[in-house]
Amino acid sequence: MALKGPVTFIASPDGTAEVMDRGTSALAKAGTGDVLAGIVGALLAQGLSPRDAAALGCALHAEAGRAAAAALTDICVAAEDLITHLPDAIRAIES
Repeated sequence: MALKGPVTFIASPDGTAEVMDRGTSALAKAGTGDVLAGIVGALLAQGLSPRDAAALGCALHAEAGRAAAAALTDICVAAEDLITHLPDAIRAIES
């Protein structure tokens, strides 16, 4: 389960939790949660555990938001811009 906000909490049924604080106000837009759900769903379809898919999905979502905001400003980011900047997010997490 993920409780999304500027600070995101990812909890597992076993009681473990993870905190991710890379959120940006650029993500406070209609449709960005749908993009997050799609990212997590795609990671689940690739075989990640629910906890790992939620954690990685939230991290990719945040990094894509940061990359989009760097290119467009926080105000101008729209949900579809996250998809465009997803490769930037993957590169940021891989490095």
